[in-house]
Amino acid sequence: MYHNIGPGNFYGLGINFAGFANDYYWSSSERGDNTAWGLHFGNNAWDPNAFRQYEKHVRAIRAF
Repeated sequence: MYHNIGPGNFYGLGINFAGFANDYYWSSSERGDNTAWGLHFGNNAWDPNAFRQYEKHVRAIRAF
């Protein structure tokens, strides 16, 4: 989603078509009992140890 409709879109225009916040979003991939993967939509940086007790953005999707 970052590359297709987010700030790193295919067109290279720097346009954030989907209106993502410049912040971390949760991934559905768990890392451990208290952690999961998070992706920062400002710079495309992955955080493999995002602690679940912290609030992050969520974007529900139905299909790719």
